Amino acid sequence: TDPARFLSAAFGIDGYSAVIENFKFDVGNEIGKRPNANAATGILEYWIKERNIKGEFDPEAVALSEKDFWALWSNSSRVALSATAGQTAGNKCVITAPKVQLDLLKYGDRENILRSGTEIELYYRNPTSREEALYQARLVKRKGGKVIVRSFDTRLDFGLKILTGFRDGDFCVDGQPISSTPDSPHYREDWKSIVAEGASDIVRTMAFTVFEGVRVQSADEIEIEETVEEEPPPLARS
Repeated sequence: TDPARFLSAAFGIDGYSAVIENFKFDVGNEIGKRPNANAATGILEYWIKERNIKGEFDPEAVALSEKDFWALWSNSSRVALSATAGQTAGNKCVITAPKVQLDLLKYGDRENILRSGTEIELYYRNPTSREEALYQARLVKRKGGKVIVRSFDTRLDFGLKILTGFRDGDFCVDGQPISSTPDSPHYREDWKSIVAEGASDIVRTMAFTVFEGVRVQSADEIEIEETVEEEPPPLARS
């Protein structure tokens, strides 16, 4: 029997048909054995005693309004995933995972199309007490019986304030790597603007982690209204 081909795969996650090239799936079986001196080999049988199921896929990066994988990651959401390898009866594998949780998000490049792939490493300083207070003041505003959350601009602005750099080679412009380190030959004085334009999602996620990592929810019954702004298209990242 020929190996099943991963074509017409009907891949989907959280109800979204992502454009992917690769999907890896590892059941992570841990094999145990039952020793038995009465057996000719000294072992009665082998059995699966534990599983650590993992997977990896490489969707094209799209606007957050189309699919926000970062929100799935930051909220530790459990979502459904499905895929099919092969189309012939008897030589087909259907994978159905009802509660998948994203463990790591990465960026890379496939045929000059932004995709998940290579880790992005950002460096930041701890915010001052005043910055923490200003962040919360800008993030949440009461208006009548509502609480308006301005997350997009607030997280981006304050994320850029505490951002001190990134690992050399993690970003590129016109196919050339750039650096945030002044003594690097690839240093760009406008590196922070480039990151803000091309990787605002990562900067906002960093700000969310730093400023909102530990939050106590109010017991008041309030109505939350989230403001949504459009993002600029991302630049190429290495």
